[in-house]
Amino acid sequence: MDRIVKFGKHSFNEEHPKNKVRTTKYTLLTWAPKSLFMQFKRAANIYFLVVSVLSFMPFSPKNPFSLAVTFSAVLFFTMLKEAYEDYYRHKQDNQVNQMTCHRLDPVSQQVTNIQSQEVKVGDILLVQDEEFIPADMVLLSSQNSKGLAFVNTMNLDGESNLKEKVCLNSTQQLNTPKKLAEASGELKCDQPNPSLVKWHCLFNQSEVMGLSQLLLRGCILKNSDYVYGVVVYSGSETKIMLNSKDPPSKVSNVFKRMNKMLYFLLGIQLATCGVFGQLSCVWNYYMEPHTYIPNKGSCDFVSLTESVLMYWVAYSHLIPISLYVALEIVKLAQSFLMSKDLDMYYQEEDRPASCRTSDLVEELGQVEFVFSDKTGTLTRNQMVFKKCFVGGLVYSDNSALKNTTLHLELREFFLQLSMCHSVFATGSKTIEYQSSSPDELALVEASASVGYRFTDRSEKTIQIETPQGLQTWRLLAEIPFDYSRKRMSVLVKEPLSEKVYLMTKGADSIMMSLLEDNTDLASLDQKLNEFAKEGLRTLVLARRQVPAPEANNWLEKWENLLKANSGEKELHSHAEAIEKNLKLVGVSAVEDKLQEGVPETIALLISANVRVWMLTGDKQQTAVEIAKSCNLIQESMTIVKLSSYSCEQFQRTLEASMHKFSLDNYSLHQIQNLKNTEKVALVIDGNSLVWALEDKTRFLKLCLFSSSCIICRVSPAQKMLVVQLVKSQGDWITLAIGDGANDVSMIQEAHIGVGICGKEGTQAVQASDYSVAQFQYLSKMLLVHGKWGYRRISYFICYYFYKNVVAVTCEVWFAFFNGFSGQIYFADFLPMLYNAVWTSWPCMLTYIFEQDLSAKDCYKHPCAFKEGQKNYYFTAVGFWKWILLGIFHGAVCFWLPFAGLDSDLSGKDLGLWATSTISFTLVIHVVSYKLFMETVFVNAINLSAGAVCVAVYYLSIFLLNTDSVALLVQPQLNQVFFEMFNIPGTWLVLFFAPALALLPDFIFAAWRQVFYPSFSESVLKKNQKLKIK
Repeated sequence: MDRIVKFGKHSFNEEHPKNKVRTTKYTLLTWAPKSLFMQFKRAANIYFLVVSVLSFMPFSPKNPFSLAVTFSAVLFFTMLKEAYEDYYRHKQDNQVNQMTCHRLDPVSQQVTNIQSQEVKVGDILLVQDEEFIPADMVLLSSQNSKGLAFVNTMNLDGESNLKEKVCLNSTQQLNTPKKLAEASGELKCDQPNPSLVKWHCLFNQSEVMGLSQLLLRGCILKNSDYVYGVVVYSGSETKIMLNSKDPPSKVSNVFKRMNKMLYFLLGIQLATCGVFGQLSCVWNYYMEPHTYIPNKGSCDFVSLTESVLMYWVAYSHLIPISLYVALEIVKLAQSFLMSKDLDMYYQEEDRPASCRTSDLVEELGQVEFVFSDKTGTLTRNQMVFKKCFVGGLVYSDNSALKNTTLHLELREFFLQLSMCHSVFATGSKTIEYQSSSPDELALVEASASVGYRFTDRSEKTIQIETPQGLQTWRLLAEIPFDYSRKRMSVLVKEPLSEKVYLMTKGADSIMMSLLEDNTDLASLDQKLNEFAKEGLRTLVLARRQVPAPEANNWLEKWENLLKANSGEKELHSHAEAIEKNLKLVGVSAVEDKLQEGVPETIALLISANVRVWMLTGDKQQTAVEIAKSCNLIQESMTIVKLSSYSCEQFQRTLEASMHKFSLDNYSLHQIQNLKNTEKVALVIDGNSLVWALEDKTRFLKLCLFSSSCIICRVSPAQKMLVVQLVKSQGDWITLAIGDGANDVSMIQEAHIGVGICGKEGTQAVQASDYSVAQFQYLSKMLLVHGKWGYRRISYFICYYFYKNVVAVTCEVWFAFFNGFSGQIYFADFLPMLYNAVWTSWPCMLTYIFEQDLSAKDCYKHPCAFKEGQKNYYFTAVGFWKWILLGIFHGAVCFWLPFAGLDSDLSGKDLGLWATSTISFTLVIHVVSYKLFMETVFVNAINLSAGAVCVAVYYLSIFLLNTDSVALLVQPQLNQVFFEMFNIPGTWLVLFFAPALALLPDFIFAAWRQVFYPSFSESVLKKNQKLKIK
């Protein structure tokens, strides 16, 4: 059902959404409850909530406030972060909603100022030059005598080029407030939908309107004094709001593994609590009563449950509450450092690298596949007209054509170049061309340079300056370009002879089947291949004279289809009815040079064991030549072409290749690790890709065996399917990089999406996780920041769990000497501040800046990148090595104070708090030394952080031991610190116990570096030897 919009003095419209925009998540009233509720979508927070609640129960061995305060602080920090982000969304909303708009009052016939949020469907608005369009509105009239208006659509589709809009001749006269107030009309248009490529409307049930008459919210009026329009969609129904969708949620593999290990640790924790709970019941039931341990005298289910829950609370900090917050801080800091990297800053366009998410920073160091677009990604997307093939001859010097009298065939060629396009001209004295397609821009400029100058265009005419004078052709119909048709056509009428011509321009794969039978296709194909070998992009131009009756019949049905809002299938079918038996006019060839540093970047990525695949819509031969120029295809490589004309031919070619390389005998992962003696480059087109995806496994085996893959003539959907294929068949990390709207689906499908802000707008950037200005910056992003990020996050997670295991192990050992009563070993506030202050900040500041190899060494030794691909630093074995060492370190920290200080293990000793505080101090020392032992990049920041936090610990202990603070916070700690250092041997334990605890770590590290060094460690050794020399 269509929407009816009426305008005029006495018009009435149905109720529609207000024009007020709201992108915030919360209001002042809903922020606290709603953001708090959102926190508990994370399973870990539910765990901490349960533990905090249990800590208030009578059986809890811990002060409930120590847990509750820590958990509340973590929740509050996250809620504040949400509020901070939402506040800026609120400010942006207010700025938009309070923007001044100009509305026509039909009664007073005056234009009055209102706020954007007051605009309603049916309002007639005045929009002036450089103003934002506040709602989706139909263009009624403009200051331009031809009814033209120009808008910048950057905010909507990311394209920086201006778009031409033109009003109907019947509404152009409504160009004053008085005329508009006295007029009335009815618009029958589509219901609100997100489509930006199709829109249908009927004005007064007779005249067809389309996208050329629709001004969209968020666009800016340019080069036009003013326009009038009537609002058809407002607020949430506007196309910019309907297209505002959240990007797909992506979670890194390291984060997923961390969660699995966390759940496993939770299982161990609960199992330990279950065993100790049973032992507690057994002790209470069978052992002699003790004055200092209440004997319950029973071992029923309730007692057992209480005992298990008691231990769960006691050992709750095995799972660190602050882990997720600390991890997010480290990732945000690394993303910030990456965005500020001057080596990734493109000075020519003032564009730094941008990190649109911090969640995937470690995944950059594990990338194994890069899927790259060609045009605008590997190349500059700055087209230059180089050659043309016309009348059987090749013309390669455009400057020579300027000074030559063109023969008839060349005149027809350049005339068609100047007419069959979507370019429009702006400016009165000096004409400037605007287009979303750099190819079309280059062709129109080339035709202008030889005397066929496109000057103006309206809804019904095209104006061309020719050597014979100014010509105004009648534009009868335009059949626009789209990715399925791969061509565009215009139906025009010659001004003098009144003859009707169909002019068509498109990809050779489509156009050759539309040419008349007597065309020399062999000669044409030969020239196309010659141009492609030079890396040139080609388009075939053809036309035919259409008899007047045929043109009228076709045009009448075309207009009826448009009025009926017919689907693409019907429109395409009707277009094909006239696009036939075309006479070849010529072939254009434009050059698109490579971006700076592309060959070197690809060579580095390949050396780092990263597979680079090129996915492009270009002709196969052009794609192959570009691949050769950028090092994807090398002279020593064997090129395997799977492009076929039929499914049977494809199957034979695939079978022959599989047999030649004996690939059926290997699995996908075996093929990936094969050391090929023969380098292979695989080439396939979009048609053959359809058949290849029916035999996914065998096709992917051949792709993995190949050093590089060139996939040409592919649609945006096929690009996405290729990425899906690789993701579905293995656990490889994929990255997709592109610059245009046709790359968006591929970018969003890959594990990591990288956008390049180029000539085709910013849609790719808006859909991406990271953005850079040039392809060459990908090497720094992956080989340096990616490698550093993977190692930093891996070590950070392992260390964070390790330091908590050390502390909990001391408490577990103590359970064997307190009758499994649940008596805590450390005073309550010590474990609370352990994570919040004393150990987390040195850890975070260390792993924000940690690096094993310098950026220079990362470039010099790209093979070091394989460590991330093989998940060298975050394996199950590596993680449990940290955990086992943590258990050993905890045992040393528990036993040495007792053994060395001759303390009573029974729990009766009134000096228990002094002994346990020595153990805790020892834990602080051991985990601090362990942090610096695992650090390669020692610097002033991490040294200062470690020293300051240890100093803060001693200062905190000193304050907690004073009478006034101890009585307020935890009375058990009163004077313990001073008693602790009166115990003989305390200083010896604090100095020598860490050395004993860390001795296995030194032995393991030395063993590994001597016998099983990582590639990075080998490089560091070589660098150290060079420094010594």
